[in-house]
Amino acid sequence: MPARLHRRSLWITALLVGGMLSSMLAVGWLTWQHALRSESTLFQRQLAARAQALVQRVDRYRTLPEVLALDMELRQALQRPLGPQEVQALNRKLERVNGASQSSTLTLIDRRGMAIAASNWQQPRSNVGQDYGYRPYVQQALAAGSGRFYGIGTTTGQPGYFLSQAIDDDAGAVIGLIAIKIELHALEHEWPDASASDVMAVSDGLGIIFLSSHAAWRYRLLRPLTPQAQAELAATRQYQGQTLAPLVWRERQRLADGGRLVTVEDAQLPRQMLLHSMAVPGTGWQMHLLHDTRASAATSRWAAAATAGLWLAGILLVLFARQRQRTSRVLEAARQQAERANRYKTRFVNAAVHDLLQPLNAARMFTSLLPNHVQDEAGRRVAESIESALASQDAILASLLDIARMESGQLEVHVRDFALDALLQVVHNNFCLLADSEGLQLRTHACALVVRSDEALLRRIVQNFVSNAIRYTRTGRIVVGCRRVGRQVRIEVHDQGPGIPASLQREIFEEFRRLDEGHADDRGTGLGLAIVERLGKLLGHPIGLRSTPGRGSVFWVQVPLGDARALPPAAPSGVPTGQEDAPLQGRVVWYIDDDPQTCAATRALLERWGCTVPCAAGPQEALALALAHPQAVPHLVLLDVHLGGGLYGPDFYAQLAAQWGQAPSVILVTAEPDAALRRQAAERGWGFLAKPVRPPALRALMSQTLLRLGEGDGR
Repeated sequence: MPARLHRRSLWITALLVGGMLSSMLAVGWLTWQHALRSESTLFQRQLAARAQALVQRVDRYRTLPEVLALDMELRQALQRPLGPQEVQALNRKLERVNGASQSSTLTLIDRRGMAIAASNWQQPRSNVGQDYGYRPYVQQALAAGSGRFYGIGTTTGQPGYFLSQAIDDDAGAVIGLIAIKIELHALEHEWPDASASDVMAVSDGLGIIFLSSHAAWRYRLLRPLTPQAQAELAATRQYQGQTLAPLVWRERQRLADGGRLVTVEDAQLPRQMLLHSMAVPGTGWQMHLLHDTRASAATSRWAAAATAGLWLAGILLVLFARQRQRTSRVLEAARQQAERANRYKTRFVNAAVHDLLQPLNAARMFTSLLPNHVQDEAGRRVAESIESALASQDAILASLLDIARMESGQLEVHVRDFALDALLQVVHNNFCLLADSEGLQLRTHACALVVRSDEALLRRIVQNFVSNAIRYTRTGRIVVGCRRVGRQVRIEVHDQGPGIPASLQREIFEEFRRLDEGHADDRGTGLGLAIVERLGKLLGHPIGLRSTPGRGSVFWVQVPLGDARALPPAAPSGVPTGQEDAPLQGRVVWYIDDDPQTCAATRALLERWGCTVPCAAGPQEALALALAHPQAVPHLVLLDVHLGGGLYGPDFYAQLAAQWGQAPSVILVTAEPDAALRRQAAERGWGFLAKPVRPPALRALMSQTLLRLGEGDGR
């Protein structure tokens, strides 16, 4: 099996490599051909434009010899011998005409081929007195009336294009000619410069390049010269003084538009070029444009390389996709396992908290009754110690529950705009008595700013700061205030405690980290600041600390400013009535819970507050009582959520309401402070209390609920 898999892998690898190489060759060839066709079309148009420019340049001077041939002064000069003054006058005339036409040279030649006057008469190498009878343009004009010829001047040594026109006497006999020389080398400067890779060239009828944008191409032979052509060149001295070197090239491919891909066999010239040729009308010349194809070849190589890159990318993408699938399956399995573990953890925490808080709730209920049954001072101190121990246990469980809820993502955030001063006053009222009992001064500065945050969670942060300050400050004062920092508000808690060394300032925000300088009887669990930091991250509020050992500490949280216009109008404060002073007196209250001890403790507490409690028992006893006395509807039902045996408190309440025919007010009392459950209670208009229940909180909520009930129906 391993050998078979190995052979299969080799075959797949070979197929992939073969496919990649085939694709590279195909794409490279297609790109090369496309580039050649595109460039061929482009340079064919460019060549036509250059040829047209050359024709226009020649045509500018073509009529000048014809006009001068009609000049009477020139005709008369050819019909008789001239004196020196007459020759001088002719020279000056030709010089003026030449200056106006901007040609190179004008020469008056008699029928023997002798130049009798010229525009360059003042130059050391003047045409005057020279014999040009061997030149084709002279012979053509004398024989046919006009002539043209390109060559190197035998007198000046400068190349040019010669146009000639015969001059006739009155009888029509040819008596001489006028010749104009046009220098075309200026065109070479208008073509691609010598540094460019493209070559523009013009060749004559013999295939000799006489104009070129590159000097290395000038006076090169496109084809071998015949003996007759060689004799003609020698007789006319057309390119005298120049070595006509052959240009060896080989055609490799002919394109549909006439372009040819050629290879030049010359070390000084580009090897592979795209050649376009076009006849120049009226001259017998050919204009050539040669383009270096190295850029096209590079493009094809890049295309082939890109194809290889795409193949490699595709192969890598497939490998990545397969690896991603495998990784995704592993991650999905891990995620599902983590979710199951998180669900199990949440269920475990909820169950553990419920089981722990049930007896703790009953103990706090019983403890709240002890002061009425203990008469001596020692007994009251014992009761206070029990209450303090239960409160500490309550704080520890609440902290652990908060940590568990944040880790499991069950803690919901409700951000809104609210006045900061009300929050600070609530914190002050909650801690002022505790601070006073520790011999500390708690001062809270008023703040008129509006902030945007979750009010309950922000209050928890500030409360933890203040609680921490009270715990670790032995003497002095604690100051709570705020200051504006740009578009933020920084809430600060200053204390005069022992301070925190810099080495410990990061450590104290970790779970179960605490200092040793606190009060011996209340040094905390080491979770308060850890909860603060997690709440800060949850809300997006920076948490900070400034501290100097021996001088105290400043804990702060920074909150964004809110919009004061978003605040609801303040409700008018009502005046309490006599009925509101004792709202629980005579009220009928049912307490339904599956824990007998909690039922007994709550019954005793409610009866002490003046309530009538017909039922403080589990769901079976409550349902039996409702069936027996359906008309005995209570004012208020205190209802646990989980009643044992899978029975859900709100569902059980629906059965009771069906028996009563009414739906009395409800306060849910549960050990699971779940946000969804709290929302459900709010939607139904029910109260909500988390276990362990503090008797003052229970009494306040019951009073508030019953007061609303009284306002609504007068009961």
